[in-house]
Amino acid sequence: MTSDKNMPQGRHIAGKKISKHATEEFKGKKDYIFCPKGEAVYYKKSWHHVAKFFVSPPDKREKDVVFELCPTHQMEKNKQYEGEVIIRDVPEMFKKDLWGLVEGMGEAAMRKDVLHRVMTMKWAKDQLTVTTSENQLASRIGRKIKDTFKKHIAEHVIFPKGGDSDFVSVRVAFIKKEK
Repeated sequence: MTSDKNMPQGRHIAGKKISKHATEEFKGKKDYIFCPKGEAVYYKKSWHHVAKFFVSPPDKREKDVVFELCPTHQMEKNKQYEGEVIIRDVPEMFKKDLWGLVEGMGEAAMRKDVLHRVMTMKWAKDQLTVTTSENQLASRIGRKIKDTFKKHIAEHVIFPKGGDSDFVSVRVAFIKKEK
């Protein structure tokens, strides 16, 4: 297998995407790390749901058990996030449906990967602001809102931060009803 230096630019290496947080901060940890705030446990070089740990536990149990915040809860503690969705001019009749849509997408993302989740959802008059632990989740939420409320959306824009940052901001605006 060739090293990364020899790989042509723009070439994709097949395989499961590993969360950048897990590979950076917890690389090579030999212990079982349980998140005291959530349902995450770190073993076999990645984060898993706690239930999966107890259903099919790893073979060797001689390792130490450590309690540390998982990367997502650490981000929450530091008031950091990788994705932001701002939905403006939400008509009163869509508020409940929009909340349920975003909440459901967050739950589905967390079922797939314990580190992917909707971190906050806040209403301010007719604007909903959502923060996510992953930029792709924010993009998916924005696209889903656009697809679900097609006839009522005036604007859908994704702003990548660029540079070394993974941050993405998604703006969605509903069509304003004239009073």
